[in-house]
Amino acid sequence: MDKKFLFSSVITVLTLIFFMWFVFAVAPNSPSSPNYPSDGATVIETNPILNVTVTDADSATLNVSFYEHFPEENWSQFGNNLNGTGYTANHYPENISKLFANISLPGFILTSSPAVANGYVYIGAYDNNVYQLNASNVSQHIANFTTGGQIRSSSPAVANGYVYIGSDDSHVYQLNASNISQHIANFTTGGGEISSSPAATSEYVYIGSHDHNVYQLNASNISQHIANFTTGDVVYFSPAVANGYVYIGSLDNNVYQLNASNISQQIANFTTGDGVYSSPAATSEYVYIGSNDQNIYQLNASNISQQIANFTTTSTIWSSPAVANGYVYMGDENGIMYQLNASNISQQIANYTPTISGWIDTSPAVTDKYVYFGSQNETIYQLNASNVSQQIANYTIGDNVDSSPAVANGYLYIGCTHYATLLQLGEGGLIGQDTNVANDSDATYNWTGLSSGTTYEWYVTVNDGTDTNKSSTWDFSVDTTTGGTTGGTTGIEEDPSNGGGGYPTFKPSQEQMKEGYERSLRKNWKIQFEFNNETHIIKLDNITNKTATITVSSESVTFNLLINETKKFNLNDDDYYDLEIFLKDIKEYYNEADLILKFIHEEIPGEEEENNIIEENNKEWNFAWLIVLLILVIAIVITKKVKERKSP
Repeated sequence: MDKKFLFSSVITVLTLIFFMWFVFAVAPNSPSSPNYPSDGATVIETNPILNVTVTDADSATLNVSFYEHFPEENWSQFGNNLNGTGYTANHYPENISKLFANISLPGFILTSSPAVANGYVYIGAYDNNVYQLNASNVSQHIANFTTGGQIRSSSPAVANGYVYIGSDDSHVYQLNASNISQHIANFTTGGGEISSSPAATSEYVYIGSHDHNVYQLNASNISQHIANFTTGDVVYFSPAVANGYVYIGSLDNNVYQLNASNISQQIANFTTGDGVYSSPAATSEYVYIGSNDQNIYQLNASNISQQIANFTTTSTIWSSPAVANGYVYMGDENGIMYQLNASNISQQIANYTPTISGWIDTSPAVTDKYVYFGSQNETIYQLNASNVSQQIANYTIGDNVDSSPAVANGYLYIGCTHYATLLQLGEGGLIGQDTNVANDSDATYNWTGLSSGTTYEWYVTVNDGTDTNKSSTWDFSVDTTTGGTTGGTTGIEEDPSNGGGGYPTFKPSQEQMKEGYERSLRKNWKIQFEFNNETHIIKLDNITNKTATITVSSESVTFNLLINETKKFNLNDDDYYDLEIFLKDIKEYYNEADLILKFIHEEIPGEEEENNIIEENNKEWNFAWLIVLLILVIAIVITKKVKERKSP
């Protein structure tokens, strides 16, 4: 055969195979509905097992990821709220060591902090632009607006359908939040840079300027100037608005308390020992703020001229305080993050000192579990909010961090300085995974630790090793008081836990077992209980439309049950049955066997005892015959040996 012809034929066949694979290879199907909980269902379990059927046209093995969906979470301005406390009830990322997405912006430096709202991330950059990015994936650029100067530390505020931000061109800008390329209005200050971030209410926008002034503008049209207040020096950072007042610091060493209806009216002031770069955080009782005199101050929110307490740090302070969980969190220029008693900040609770020092210019973001902040040692940190000396995770970026973090949608958003890169860290609400799932079978995951009276939203992604499909978003409500549909479950398990491989093990109490514990099981699911201080495990091995195959591991017994059939067990080798297992029903739609387990004390019938005795007697007779046979064999061997000796 011609070698050239053979070679060309092989190439043709391989090309055809590749073409067929390319044309006919199909991404996995997206589940159209969950098996359990069904969309809109009410469950009485605080630890439900999520279940979906996944399919793939190529019959590939699938990896399924379960996610919590967070409806419309925002971090709308510097410090997250008008009080500037840096606290959020948003769902936190559990582990910031994982980079989800990032985008490098044209400006070489990035010190503005991101705001998150309406499904977008907004941030300013040194290339004179404000950027609008997709909050689900910040690598996707939506729009931008070019100002006449660099945008340094001014961070956007999102309110009233607008984005407000300051620029070094001495202007404050008002942009359309849906598309920031659309300019609505602007206001020109008396000159100089604007490093301050705006605080926006429904009526007014408040912002400081390097021209020594704090401005109050009409939030509907910021070209309309309402009032201003002149301090003795640059107003570098941002105001807090609370209790009918505007609180703001100045490099003239003072913190000011102004009338929020007309900021030209000063209520009070407090003088520190040096310039104030820090932004205040305000509660109903106190105002907290740092100073370059190395102190954090706690002031009376009704009259800030009254000092309540102070705490002296190891260095100057540019960081702004965060207030949450009964604590005040704040960093200094030596890179130490402090945790202080919010009732009396002279009492230090804990502190965190990185192994590599670096300034903390940024303000922390705080949830009920974690504290997040960036440092100029090129690292972003996640600490335990109850004790900041305990590090949970970190992310090293090889660049300084002068941007404060924003937390929303299960992610942490933060900028790094000289590479002008915006990072999106975390896993966006990943609950867990079920891997290597066979085509046209169920993927499951036990979602633990849910709260009663709460509605949860969730979805899955299905990956076949090449492509990924995302399902719709479903929801269910947890109600442990009034009951609800649970796929056959009654009662509340004390400890449904993951039994490995995504399969759950349920652990009913002794009282539940005495009353009759009902549980719908799927393949490989288990029930574990205690009897006479011994652990017993019931496992569903297989299920058909009529039978359930069950293993009792403690008895090493596997058996089949028909619907409405009962099996009884003697668990402690006495004359009584101790357990009965009843197959109540099989739900083909959910591929579930509805079992009822119950402790009993029922005497074993005499017929079975006689059968047992007969079996034991038979065993004894068999043993006796074996002895007789062995004796005969020995006798024959001995006789043969004797004859051999007598023979000549």
